[in-house]
Amino acid sequence: MLVWKREFAVADRTIYTRLTERVEASPLVPFALEHGHWQGVSSSGQHLASGTYVAKWRKDDKDWMLEAEVFLTLG
Repeated sequence: MLVWKREFAVADRTIYTRLTERVEASPLVPFALEHGHWQGVSSSGQHLASGTYVAKWRKDDKDWMLEAEVFLTLG
């Protein structure tokens, strides 16, 4: 919680973006994995960090719900 308070308190905030490269849905169970790259850039345009990510999605009745995310920082 302290990390988020600090993140939103600064004037030059970090903007995180995700670029989804592929989504794999299971034909057997209502799960899917999203794979891609992410980056963090300050609102002034400075590159701060980037890497890859995986997100796990679960289908509940008719809606897909985000269940978990893992972010790997590479640079």
